[in-house]
Amino acid sequence: MAVDFLPENVKLPVGQRVYSEKKMEHEGMKPHRRLVAMSTLFVYTAWPYILMFLLIFSWWRPVLILNLALYSTVLFPTKVFWPEFLNMSMFNTWREYFSFSYKFEEELDAGSRYIIAEFPHGTYPVGPLLAGTLIPRMFPGRCVLSVGASVLFRIPLYKQMFSWMGCQPADRKTFQSLLEKADVAAVVGGVGEMFMQYEEKEQVLLGSRKGFIKMALANGADLLPVYHFGNSRVLSIGPRSLMNFCRRLRISVGILVGRWGLPLPREVPIYMVVGRPVKVEKVGWDSPNFQEKVNELHEKFKKELQRLYEDNKADFGWAKRPLVIA
Repeated sequence: MAVDFLPENVKLPVGQRVYSEKKMEHEGMKPHRRLVAMSTLFVYTAWPYILMFLLIFSWWRPVLILNLALYSTVLFPTKVFWPEFLNMSMFNTWREYFSFSYKFEEELDAGSRYIIAEFPHGTYPVGPLLAGTLIPRMFPGRCVLSVGASVLFRIPLYKQMFSWMGCQPADRKTFQSLLEKADVAAVVGGVGEMFMQYEEKEQVLLGSRKGFIKMALANGADLLPVYHFGNSRVLSIGPRSLMNFCRRLRISVGILVGRWGLPLPREVPIYMVVGRPVKVEKVGWDSPNFQEKVNELHEKFKKELQRLYEDNKADFGWAKRPLVIA
């Protein structure tokens, strides 16, 4: 069962698919709204290319001054989480462009603290980004912050945008600090999943990712698996030969390909499913069986993520598309 649209003052239904924006079954997305979505999404995804272009032409004084002004913004502190920023109409057009919808399989425990582990990263984590714009609506009464690749906070405007959405660099100290006061979301696969786009299957990088498991155990935070169906189809990147290079340096290098061969996200639906929480008992970092408990919880989480995917893939039209955990 699906709900076309859920106003903010209505309690979130459990087990039902909810569309973030009102669906226009007969008219579709208005042309002017699609134009706004496409132009702003293009600037967002192509921003690193735009910066590189500006750097190349720094010999021209006006461009040099512009570059100095842009990069100087990285040096100044930025407000962490700005709720009003999430209300920008631009984000409404983005969610409409991707027909963004979501479902919670279970009601969350008000007394629990969660680490929200999101998959897949895809070439760009558009699903997690759209979810971030709806935090007050999807998680009413909860404080939800997030962590992202440190390189994002060294890029002009990206730093401001992600900070205003409640995102901070993904290092252990920051993660610990955020978890002491809020639920924390993380796209676990990170840059390592950027090249994992296949026509015949979904693939996520989880086999070697245990940092979030360790944080959950050390803090007694429950794990909340999330899968963004469709996120892997938004953009592609190549050549694949750059995959190991990007993983080692934890940077994204390559040619983005989307709609019309441009770095413009394809207009595909994205369906976010929030799975059943994996309960976690606190185990201290210095406990002699800490690593054993990490391995046990990691296996338990993998099984739950696989279960979440298998139970919901048919609703998205992917009944014959398997999930491979690498």
